[in-house]
Amino acid sequence: MNIRKWNLVIGLALLTLSSLANANLIVNGNFDTAVPLNGTGAGWTAANNDSNGGWRNINGNGFFIINAAGQSSFDPSISQILNGLTIGQTYQISGDYTNYYNCCGNPLVLSFGLDITPGGLLIELSDPGYFPDWYAFSASFVATQSSHTVKFTAERNGDDTEYAIDNISVVTVPAPTAFILFGLSLVGLVFSNRKKA
Repeated sequence: MNIRKWNLVIGLALLTLSSLANANLIVNGNFDTAVPLNGTGAGWTAANNDSNGGWRNINGNGFFIINAAGQSSFDPSISQILNGLTIGQTYQISGDYTNYYNCCGNPLVLSFGLDITPGGLLIELSDPGYFPDWYAFSASFVATQSSHTVKFTAERNGDDTEYAIDNISVVTVPAPTAFILFGLSLVGLVFSNRKKA
C-alpha cells in the first residue's frame, strides 16, 4: 500500500476516534432552546425553581439559573436522562457554572452539586465567582446501566447561592487500549514503509 493510501487510512481512523470521543450525549446542553421553569421540555426536567430562576437568553446566549430563594426544605434542580449508554464505559460530564446573582450565599459552602442516578454525588463545589464570568467544572462516571440521570442542584447544604449553568456535555472517554492499539498500528506502518524503501 502506498503512502497516500496509508495517510487516508490513518486520517479516517483519527477522525473516527475523535468523533467517538466528542459526541455529546446531552440534548440542548447550550440551552439554545427554552427550558420550562419547572417541568419537562427541550431535553431537561427542572424542579423546585422560583421565578428568579429558569431559562434566560442574553445576547443570544441561553443558560439556566437554578434558584429557589433559599428554601431549606428542597434544593432547586435541573436534570436530564441519558439513554443508550454502554455498561462499563467511562463518561465525562463537563460544563460551565457561575454565581448568577452574587447576593445571598456563603462562598465557602459546597452549594453546587452534580449527581448521577444511579450512582450518587459526583461533585460538590462552592461559589467560583460571579456572573458574567463563567467557570468550568468536570467529573466522570462509569455507566452501570444503559441509562442514568444527570442532575444539577443549587442551594445545597442550607445555602442560598443561585447558580447558572451552560455548555453542558457528556462524552465518552476512550479506553486507553484503543489509543495504544492505534499507536502500535502507526509504528507498524512506519516500519513496513521503511522496509520497502
